[in-house]
Amino acid sequence: MSDGIFGLIVPGMALMFAAAAFGFWWHDRSDRYMIGYVIAPLAIGSSLTIDHFATVQGSPIVRICEHALTMLSCMAIGWAANERIGRPAPIKAWLAICTIAMVANFFSIYKDAFIASLFILNSVCAIIFVTATQSLAHAPTKSIVDRVLVCVFALAAAQYVLRPAAVVMLVEPPFSAETYRNSVGHDLLIATASLLMLALSSAILATVLSDKFRKMQDRSSRDTMTGLLVRRAFEATVMKILDDNGDRRQALAMIVADIDHFKSVNDTFGHQAGDDAIAAFGALISDTVRDTDTCGRVGGEEFCILVWNCDADQALGLAERLRRAFGEMELAPLGKDVRLTASFGVAQWREGEGYGKLFARADKSLYEAKKSGRNRVCGEPTVAPIVQIANGQTPRQLRKTAASL
Repeated sequence: MSDGIFGLIVPGMALMFAAAAFGFWWHDRSDRYMIGYVIAPLAIGSSLTIDHFATVQGSPIVRICEHALTMLSCMAIGWAANERIGRPAPIKAWLAICTIAMVANFFSIYKDAFIASLFILNSVCAIIFVTATQSLAHAPTKSIVDRVLVCVFALAAAQYVLRPAAVVMLVEPPFSAETYRNSVGHDLLIATASLLMLALSSAILATVLSDKFRKMQDRSSRDTMTGLLVRRAFEATVMKILDDNGDRRQALAMIVADIDHFKSVNDTFGHQAGDDAIAAFGALISDTVRDTDTCGRVGGEEFCILVWNCDADQALGLAERLRRAFGEMELAPLGKDVRLTASFGVAQWREGEGYGKLFARADKSLYEAKKSGRNRVCGEPTVAPIVQIANGQTPRQLRKTAASL
């Protein structure tokens, strides 16, 4: 039964899933992990097709090819799972294990040690799925589809652990490839493996669709000129972070920045030059802050950053680095001799404070920076109520200045 039904249906399912994964990758080639989801079903589908249509069943060459393709499928799907969450897959370790296993398998198959070769193959597949499951379990994303994927990966790992024992229990001796293929145990294992493959494919497809939907949402919330969050998305994100931080009491700080004399840039050099300046400032912010920080363009030439796990002194230092870097940046539309500057306001989050009050205090510091002559950073460092960073002063110098006030 299994040879007639599953021997044709499962490779067909694998081919359809590979085609779908290829379509997703072709649409957005930045999703490199989709390549693994193309290779994995093609490899396992090829293995099952060879097993079904091989003229000499149980041939050593046929079985070695099947085992090699099965291991390749497991490595591809394990690599894809790690790549998706930004973790390096232990490819070298997997390749080393697979190479050793294939050598051992070669001797086991030619010695007609069927059970030994089965244990070797399933052990390698189990190791790959166990390590992939561990990576997924420690992924930063904890959505429902991600949790389901972890569970399905764990089931796949368990299946490879239990399969050899099930063969010993369900297949009557003497154990051979031919005996195994003609047994009820083979039919049962193929059926359960097919169902698990369907569950795994469905879970992967769900995560892919979830990623695509998340990307679409992210693109709609991004400013096309700078790549930073638009004001509404930035405010919503910061509000959620501040709400979640109520119990953690993690140090947070907000930086508000504004390009100085921006209207004169548009009037003198044209709006394209102004757009280039905004794009350059947005790129500078993106390249300088950490992944845990939240950045947005909240006005025409106004930007805002919520800095995670950072007190006022550290935020003042970050703002000063941005001020210096922007003041030294050469913008082609303005010529080699023209430089733009920016002013910054900094405020540290206070327990129980919402977005509105925090932004208002940072914006007030920005007003002080502009009122004091622009091209400077003003804020409320930890050691003093009001301190200015001007003309390249460091936070340590600022503390000395504050102590003398």
